Amino acid sequence: MAFMLPTLSNASYLSYLRAKEDIEKEGYLPAPLHLRNAPTTLLKEMHYGRDYQYPHDFEGHIIDQDYLPEKLKGRRYYQPTDIGYERMIRERLEAIKQKIKKSE
Repeated sequence: MAFMLPTLSNASYLSYLRAKEDIEKEGYLPAPLHLRNAPTTLLKEMHYGRDYQYPHDFEGHIIDQDYLPEKLKGRRYYQPTDIGYERMIRERLEAIKQKIKKSE
């Protein structure tokens, strides 16, 4: 019996290629300070983990917080199509974007 992997959508594959291209172009980029673990006093003093907002603590689990390195801020890798299940994903992402705009 052969093991079959689920097929990826073309949009998923393209998002992978865009991310891979950024990695090859930019190399290692540090994570934003608010995403870094602060297990020591020194790292806490350096503001590691400070200002992190846990999405599950917010209504709808939606917050406006960046998770990419500063150099990639605003970059959007996954761009779902209007076909099949991706249409629902696209609509959900648009609803999230609108909710964030309203809260600003």
